[in-house]
Parts: sequence; structure tokens; C-alpha cells
Amino acid sequence: MLIVGVAIAVLVTSAILYRLSTGTPVSSQLNASANNVVLNVGTQYPGMIDVVGGTLDANGTTLNITINVRDPVSSLGDGETAQWNMTVILENQTDVLKTYVISAEMNSAQLTGSIVDVGTQSVQSCQVQYYRNSLTVLAVMDELPNARTVEWNVLTSYEQYSGGQLVTSASDLAPAEGLQTTLLNP
Repeated sequence: MLIVGVAIAVLVTSAILYRLSTGTPVSSQLNASANNVVLNVGTQYPGMIDVVGGTLDANGTTLNITINVRDPVSSLGDGETAQWNMTVILENQTDVLKTYVISAEMNSAQLTGSIVDVGTQSVQSCQVQYYRNSLTVLAVMDELPNARTVEWNVLTSYEQYSGGQLVTSASDLAPAEGLQTTLLNP
């Protein structure tokens, strides 16, 4: 999990720097290629971490992110964990309001959701559910009504341990470079 934490920190920093240097298309629809998961350890991974698309919508203070994956989301066995981490940057017309990392984590016992305010490191829970090839996260953010745009991406990961040893480690990033920009409150 330390590897995932470091990867998230690097991802947030690189996404912000990338955003400052280039423009990105504005859309609530995230498109991603299938079968581009990076496999660091092992030979197989579950297709439920292979992001093929997604959407982002806002309603008042609730952000709704749906992640579409290649294979149905299913339960995991002992020693397995899967994570879907969404970097979300809320902006008004001139400034960044807040940056969050929203996480959905699944193990053999449960699926949980959390929101981390990157600036303050405060953590709160959020609602997460799955149905077939989609995972949906509902996150309450007080700053959302003041945001004009949301820049976001999805980093998924999967790890499997056997006898205390890591036997599988895989991840996927969507979009493959930079951030998706979604216009709110046009």
C-alpha cells in the first residue's frame, strides 16, 4: 500500500504540473483504451481494474463519478486488494479551490470509499457501489457549487499476496496522460 500512496502523491503533483503546461479537452466523458494495464509483478490481473471509460457529474455538493471497467467488478479472495483512486481538482474561473483524492478500496471482506483533502489531509467517507462493469462513487464536497471546472483522472491498482509475499501488482491510469477537464455550471 505504500507504493500506492507514493504513486498517488506523484500522480497528483505531475497532474497539476501537466495542467499548468498544456490545455486539455473539456468533457464529462472519460475515454480510455482497454488492455493497457501495467503489470509490475506476476502474469495476470483482474479486468475490473482496466478502465475503459467514465463520467463525472455534479449535483449541488455531491460529485458523482462512474468508472467503467473492462470486466465485471467482482469479489476478491484473501490476500487480494483493488483500488480505484480519483484525483479531483476543483477550480473556479481563476484559482484552484481544492484538490482531493477519492478512493474506493476493495478486499475480500468489503468495499469502502474515502475522500482525502490533499491540502489538509483530512479524511471522510463516501458512498461507493458497483454493478456489473461500473463502479460509482458519490462524494460530498462543500466547495463543489463554487467550482466552474473539475480536472480529474483515475488510477487503479491491484495487489495479491500469498504467504506474505507480493505475487501480483498491476495498475492502470485514465486518461493515459494528464487530466480530463469537465465544465460545471456553464
